[in-house]
Amino acid sequence: MILRQLPNLLCVLRIAMVVPVGWLIVEGRYLPAMIVFFVAGFTDLLDGFLARTFGWKTRLGGILDPIADKLLVATAFITLTLAGFVPVWLLVVVLVRDLVIIGGSLAYQAFVAPFEAAPTGISKITTLLQLGYLLLAMSAAALGVPDQHILGPLAVLVAVAAVLSGILYVVIGVRLTRRSRA
Repeated sequence: MILRQLPNLLCVLRIAMVVPVGWLIVEGRYLPAMIVFFVAGFTDLLDGFLARTFGWKTRLGGILDPIADKLLVATAFITLTLAGFVPVWLLVVVLVRDLVIIGGSLAYQAFVAPFEAAPTGISKITTLLQLGYLLLAMSAAALGVPDQHILGPLAVLVAVAAVLSGILYVVIGVRLTRRSRA
């Protein structure tokens, strides 16, 4: 029975890594930040794999996983932007998308029906791109590679994926709302 809770425990571990990642970036200790961030990202892949493979999905996990992802990604984007390694425009795109998703989810829960998180394929791709971009930005800060010839176009790709997935979530939310009111 305890194994069934392993994905949830990995989510809690990921949440616990948020503060060290942010603190290490603020302190300019980019290599340790990159390592902790990589481990946190790996727990995201692992908890999803375990939940799907062994049927260990839980309602708590459905809540914890996106919270852990949002906290980790937002913290890394904010602190790396403050440190000058992520452009402000990209931070704004990522945060606005997340605020739209969170706000829409809360509004749906409050005014329409109980909400159950269901990530879309493009949302998973967006998260993977964000995690990869953040790792590369930390690598640029720690090791000097890659340079802006790689990070610049990748930032645009991350922004496009964020905008597209945000729009898709709005469309899904509107459809679900219309269906429940019909």
